[in-house]
Amino acid sequence: MIDFAQLATTAAVGTGTRPVRPDELPPEIAAAITPPPPPVPSPGEEQPSGRADGPDQPGTADPATILLDAAAAYAVVRSAAVAPGPDIPAVRLPASSRPEAPAVVVALLRRIRAGAQLRDELQHELLGQLASRGLGLPPDLLVELLGEAARPGTARDLGALLDERGWALVGLDPVWSKALARSGAVAHLADPRTWDEGTAAQRAEYLAALRATDPDAGRALLEAPGFAKEPAETRELLVGALATGLGPADQDFLDTVLADRAKGVRKIAAELLAGLRASSTVARAEALARQHVERRQRLLRPTLTVVSAVPVTAQTRRDQYREKDLAGTPAERLHLFDVIARVPTDRWPALVGATAIELATGPAEYNGSPIDLRPAFADAALRWRDADLATAVARSDASLLGELLPVLSPTTRDSLLVDAFTAGLAGGLLEAVVERPLPPALAVAVLGALKGLLRGASLYRVAAMVGPLAVHADPLAVPALVDGLRDLERRLPDDAAPAIRRSVQTAAAALQLRQAVSEALLPYPVLTPDTHKEGRP
Repeated sequence: MIDFAQLATTAAVGTGTRPVRPDELPPEIAAAITPPPPPVPSPGEEQPSGRADGPDQPGTADPATILLDAAAAYAVVRSAAVAPGPDIPAVRLPASSRPEAPAVVVALLRRIRAGAQLRDELQHELLGQLASRGLGLPPDLLVELLGEAARPGTARDLGALLDERGWALVGLDPVWSKALARSGAVAHLADPRTWDEGTAAQRAEYLAALRATDPDAGRALLEAPGFAKEPAETRELLVGALATGLGPADQDFLDTVLADRAKGVRKIAAELLAGLRASSTVARAEALARQHVERRQRLLRPTLTVVSAVPVTAQTRRDQYREKDLAGTPAERLHLFDVIARVPTDRWPALVGATAIELATGPAEYNGSPIDLRPAFADAALRWRDADLATAVARSDASLLGELLPVLSPTTRDSLLVDAFTAGLAGGLLEAVVERPLPPALAVAVLGALKGLLRGASLYRVAAMVGPLAVHADPLAVPALVDGLRDLERRLPDDAAPAIRRSVQTAAAALQLRQAVSEALLPYPVLTPDTHKEGRP
């Protein structure tokens, strides 16, 4: 059998010296370059004209034509052939420990993924529901979602959903593995080289991660001589990372940072010290409170809290007390408010003989005039996580409700919000509230507040909030919200932009989708930590 190299030899020495005969070629090549024989005529049919052994018949074609045709056939075979490779071992994935989600839920997920608006939000919720119930996805949909693992939100959702089989599948593709690792879905140790080689933000992230497990080791990195030579922006980020694992052992180092040459660094150090109950910063605030806050008994009237200005000193400047604000408040009055915010809320009875709630909600006087101390005590409630004080302040002043939301208990928070929206006192809170879970009563109150905005020029603001409302409302509120959204749509002015109307319609459709998912998942209870085992490596 001849090969391509021998064809090249024939081309070099000439077909007269080394002719190529079709019978020497492999059968496949010979068949490709040899025309089929002429059809055999039926009895009585005239014989086709031409010689049977003409140049177009096998074995009699022009040698140069045979050479060129054979070379062309070999070239096609070579370009189309797949080179043999090493044997690939069979992929053996562990058995799945998660039953697939019911078909109706899978169909709803596909429907959500086909939508353009609110797709990511609804998908995130549904995947979380499946993860909490120990349910999985069919293989084709799982692979489809893994194709979107470059999106951190999707990667995190998948990380909570995967079992041993899913993680083994992820391990087959380095792109998937890296995407899930970047999202934090895969637990991995921080690389110590980051501290020496990373950017300022990466070094601060590494420091915070180290502080979460070993606060002393993290602080030791900043106590090294090289810290003082870092740029001011870097020092600011690194000192801020000490908030993770903050404790009394950090006080001495932070006290030295109060003398840092950069104002931003000093400010962060002072803020951290103000959160340490046993710090010298807090002790100095308590001493100022004894001097400038007193209780004065009055006949037949509530006890009066009398406060006085706190003078600006070198020490208050070192402790980073405020000296100005946008409202032009005098520095001495700002100092007073900072003192109140820095005193641990449970220490007021020992300092002045009254609780923080009594001081915040009772009458107060400053330089002979009434003063509202509630904003200062709201800051204190946030700093010291005092839910009782936050509740008392929010009940007495609805304007402070927004900043106190992180401290309030869920039940109290939702009750206060419903009251505020119903009374029309919390319109400025709508954007923040619609981005958090909404129990039925609160969801309906939010929708009522949105309807109130239709009386002004806030149509686009309403359109921006109906989507988050639909995503975060409790499914039990769906019937009332769908009816309310339809009513809202009817109230839209005739000249309202089509996009506004579509937003309302999309929100109603999203609510109905969420209700369908909730009903389909009713037979599948949420697993407890004891019954829900992660397959995460």
